Amino acid sequence: MDYKFWLQFGVSLAYVWLLYSQVKLMASQAIPIPSNAAVGAGIRNWSRKYWPIFAMIVLAAISWLPYFLDRPHKELIANYGSADGKIFAQVDSSALPWNRPDRLMLLARVVDMTVDYKRDTHIARSATFEVTEPYTNLALMIPPNFGAAMSGGTVDIYLFGVREDYPIESVTSIGNAEKLGAKELDSKGFNFSIVALPVPTPSPAPSPQKLSQ
Repeated sequence: MDYKFWLQFGVSLAYVWLLYSQVKLMASQAIPIPSNAAVGAGIRNWSRKYWPIFAMIVLAAISWLPYFLDRPHKELIANYGSADGKIFAQVDSSALPWNRPDRLMLLARVVDMTVDYKRDTHIARSATFEVTEPYTNLALMIPPNFGAAMSGGTVDIYLFGVREDYPIESVTSIGNAEKLGAKELDSKGFNFSIVALPVPTPSPAPSPQKLSQ
């Protein structure tokens, strides 16, 4: 959890404590309810008198909702690309959500507009990586089918958060990864070219020569 969480948490605790102190002070100065008054009437009277304090507590709780439900999107993938037969991504670990995953996983696919990206089974996947500070480095091997599918084009990479015992071997597509419990955290795309090396043409075998008698 980042410092903003603890800062807001501390301010909220102080706010609630001050409200509690104010309630105690007001209660000590209140006129005692006659002993023969009904308990229900006393509660209603107390709630009518102090309802603004309850409203303030509720509003303080509501102020936390944006932190958990509508946090601004942060760029998690700080650096990415391909080199030495691998696709790599460098993740800014400090930008991970407050409920950060146990591990991170990288998936990649060659962009094919005729296929739903979540159903595309022509993907490459990395292993799962432990989150490290300040950055987490992930990489995956470029599979041979990437070169066959494109001669210069776009590759999309997807960053997922997964649990410790995530069944990485069962992942066959992005949609399948999500069904298994992975949560997409960020994605990027970049132009990518694989230069296919020419297959050497075998030289024709020399024709047999007739031995002279």
